[in-house]
Amino acid sequence: AADLDAVVKAFDRRILGSDVTMGLQRTEAGLQRVQQVALCVDRNSFDDPDEEVRILREDVENYLRQRLLHGTILSVECRWAEGGPTAPEVRK
Repeated sequence: AADLDAVVKAFDRRILGSDVTMGLQRTEAGLQRVQQVALCVDRNSFDDPDEEVRILREDVENYLRQRLLHGTILSVECRWAEGGPTAPEVRK
């Protein structure tokens, strides 16, 4: 999890940190690895926060998806640093 946090912080300077949860999920194909990544971002670092954070989330998800083990289920969401709720339009 610490490695993944370092990777996402290095991806974009506006990412202040991340909360990574790893586990297993039972699917029809059997057990699959699951990684949930919640990015902590500062709303004030964006000119158009809603649109830019949506794009950032998609870019980080695509970047991580290319580096995960095949078959790993990935979920990425963004949370505002000031402790507010996750913006609904940013969640996946």
